[in-house]
Amino acid sequence: MNFANELGVQQIIELGSGKVLTGIAKRMVKDVTAINIEVSTDFDQLKTWGRRIMFNLDGKVALITGATGGIGMSIAKQMKSSGAKLILSGTRQEVLSKLELELGDDVKTIVTNLSDKNDVMSLANEAEKTFGSIDILINNAGITADGLLLRMKDEDWDKVIDINLSSSMRLTRQVIRG
Repeated sequence: MNFANELGVQQIIELGSGKVLTGIAKRMVKDVTAINIEVSTDFDQLKTWGRRIMFNLDGKVALITGATGGIGMSIAKQMKSSGAKLILSGTRQEVLSKLELELGDDVKTIVTNLSDKNDVMSLANEAEKTFGSIDILINNAGITADGLLLRMKDEDWDKVIDINLSSSMRLTRQVIRG
């Protein structure tokens, strides 16, 4: 997180019910505002939040994971309407392609398996090659393995932690390093 200080990061926003990255940032990055916003699947609520936070993103580059899901897609549309250049990541090529066509210029899509460390590194590198340094990172991708704890296999737990937490940390670290 020292890289964040060196780069002058001023605000970190974590969407969703988890508060892990926000908590780490508050403890490790000097003079940063770390905000956790719980986002439901109520897209009108998300649009309202977007208007309050993201006024003018002209020239800003945003990398969004989980862009093929409802929340990620809504975030992408709002950010694009606010002027951002977008790198959209997801697991479904067909959905990414349709979204890229819908959003138009200054949008790049990259199919990524966030459980693969090499894919995470490639995503960050390819994103920066496309539009330059990343100004905004939205770690939106996540999976669930619903079921009773007693019946959950270790492999299922490991996959949830790897995609929902470890990949976010790896991608954030790589983007901060540049």
